[in-house]
Amino acid sequence: MAKYDSGYTPPFAATAADVRGMYMSKPEGEPPDPFDFCYSPVCIPVFIIDLPFSIVTDTITLPYDLYHRKDVGKTKKQPQPPSGDSSTRVDAGLEAPQK
Repeated sequence: MAKYDSGYTPPFAATAADVRGMYMSKPEGEPPDPFDFCYSPVCIPVFIIDLPFSIVTDTITLPYDLYHRKDVGKTKKQPQPPSGDSSTRVDAGLEAPQK
């Protein structure tokens, strides 16, 4: 789920994004973005079509969102690569040529 890539969001975040898109208001404090065209009147039908899907997916993920409500705004911890000695692992499938 893409909305969880950089951290946790409040419940019904996708639905809120669709409604915000229909009103053509970019979230305050957001830097310029290549996708700013989404806030043009041409994209309003896209937000209207996406709204039922957003409501369904937000409802399905509601228990998860409520469980992580205290973590909203925090970033997820990234898994640490396994530690070990370099002779026991192969980096990106590349091995040194044997002589």
